Amino acid sequence: MIVDGPITYDLTVGADRRITESGDAQTVVPPTVLPAALVLKPTQFILQPANPTVRDSTQIEFQISRNNQGNATSNVITLAPGIWELELSLSTQFDFVGGVGLMNGTSIKLTDAAATTIRIMERVANVGTFLDYVRYRILVRQAVNVLLFVGATAVAEHMDVRLMGNFIRIL
Repeated sequence: MIVDGPITYDLTVGADRRITESGDAQTVVPPTVLPAALVLKPTQFILQPANPTVRDSTQIEFQISRNNQGNATSNVITLAPGIWELELSLSTQFDFVGGVGLMNGTSIKLTDAAATTIRIMERVANVGTFLDYVRYRILVRQAVNVLLFVGATAVAEHMDVRLMGNFIRIL
């Protein structure tokens, strides 16, 4: 792209002592310009999403409480292909300690259509309240589901899980 600008101050001789000519005030801008700062449009906010497929930046909040129940996996959101930045916060509260070899914690996973699954965040059950935070930048070549896995609880065991996600579409 060529940008034309005016020659100011009525110059008649250029810097190298030549007479100014057509094109002296043109600036060539390369076809690729890299941003110095990431500028995003406003995001949408979804509370307790029902697995929507998102193509733009989105914030979500997803919460589960469990008493005396088996394992469960929730499809939280599906990301369309593109470059995404994920900021995930997982807040958990347990009133029990997880047993050896039992799946009674919670985790966040990514899975694709071929059922390839990657665990990106995990908290094993232990008495107390916990807050975990991760940030990833990923290239999604095909749609990817974000899953929230919540482990089993026995009689008189209680678990609260809250996922806050900021899914930023870069490209």
